[in-house]
Amino acid sequence: MKTLCFDARLILSAGVGRYIQNLAFRMGKAPFRVILIATAEGVKEFPWLERHEIIFNHAAMNSIEEQIQIPRLVPKCDLFWSPNFNMPHLPMRAAQQIVTIQDASYFSPHTQLKWHQRLLSHAILKRVTRKADHIFTISQFSKDELIKYTDVAPEKISPIYLGIDHQQFSNITETPPNETTPFFFYVGNTKPHKNLKRLVQAFELLLKEGYKYRLLFAGKKEGFRVNSDVEAYVAQTPLLRNHVSFLGAIDDATLLGLYTHAQALVYPSLYEGFGFPPVEAMRFGCPAIVARAGSIPEVCGEAAYYVDPLNIEDIAAGLKKVATDQALRQKLKSAGQTHAKRFTWDKCAEEHFEVINRPELNVNAKSCKWIL
Repeated sequence: MKTLCFDARLILSAGVGRYIQNLAFRMGKAPFRVILIATAEGVKEFPWLERHEIIFNHAAMNSIEEQIQIPRLVPKCDLFWSPNFNMPHLPMRAAQQIVTIQDASYFSPHTQLKWHQRLLSHAILKRVTRKADHIFTISQFSKDELIKYTDVAPEKISPIYLGIDHQQFSNITETPPNETTPFFFYVGNTKPHKNLKRLVQAFELLLKEGYKYRLLFAGKKEGFRVNSDVEAYVAQTPLLRNHVSFLGAIDDATLLGLYTHAQALVYPSLYEGFGFPPVEAMRFGCPAIVARAGSIPEVCGEAAYYVDPLNIEDIAAGLKKVATDQALRQKLKSAGQTHAKRFTWDKCAEEHFEVINRPELNVNAKSCKWIL
């Protein structure tokens, strides 16, 4: 039986934390022995981690301290898995190393990194892709991007779709939104590549045509490069002030209420490695208006309504079409609920474990095409 050492220190973080939580939770059923590197805070929040042997470490992420300590802590094992691309560069006792790289957004034309930050990120990513014995990523789009920017061999990458939690909200009573006017909403962070300025401008066109809707934004801004232009634009535009609201961080009951009552979720992002919100919206029968960009068409298939994210008029036309065409809305609701069932964390974990358990990691590396 193989022994895997898995770095779970980021289990409390946004984004990759959800990935770590769901895979680590299912490692009790994995066909190999598991050793975790974790923090005391992570174990306190998720006590089920103690089903496995734990090595505690609190080194700061992406620090010199981390690069020195982790290789010393990893015991002799078959595989060491870094679920983020901050994998150790010094020699360690693991026979092979696996890394998860969610996407290649650092090299996207829409990145906000300065030129020297891009150069550094590119150098780090190329080093990681060379050093890793195998790479997981979260869509075929991300695999293609990594190949394009790092020249990594295709057989070295396994694209595996993420899951959604189909039990989430099962014990929660929704909090209906305090809205009497039909509304669209967006949930997520406000990084510039999310393209929210164009969404607001498209919504303004809708209002100018006399349509009576509201647009709600939900999600934390702390810790991100906040696209303050969006709020400033709303504040400076009289037509928008009473029709656009920024809710900030919301709880699950409020989010459930938004998914249940919205005209549609709008997700105009210019670049995504996967994109959770549209699939989560589909689960609740909420129509999804999404960008024809990045991995979004791959992940959403034929269950969403697509718009050109660079064309404000096209986004506005999409909002109007989905809100007013009842036959289309019903089609999107039905197709979305069926489509969302394809994404489960059990399936995601099983596909990861199958790769890990192969005699040779890079044999039978697959393409991620089952959605299409």
